[in-house]
Amino acid sequence: MNKPEEIEATIANYYASTFLEGGEYCSVLVKTREGRPIKIEPNNDSPLGGTTAHSEASVLSVYDTTRLATPTQKNKKDL
Repeated sequence: MNKPEEIEATIANYYASTFLEGGEYCSVLVKTREGRPIKIEPNNDSPLGGTTAHSEASVLSVYDTTRLATPTQKNKKDL
């Protein structure tokens, strides 16, 4: 696989975006490395205000859709 020449692994890029889920919305900056989002921060240049813990944690949902939703012990749900 060949990486695009304009992407440098050591330099982070920031993109302005909007988080919208349910009734929650805010303007965010998305920090990326090699085109993958790694952190969501508040966009202070926007009048919509800051982020919430839910919006900042949403970056985790793009990585592993089969991740465990509950704790397990010996491959069984830990109740």
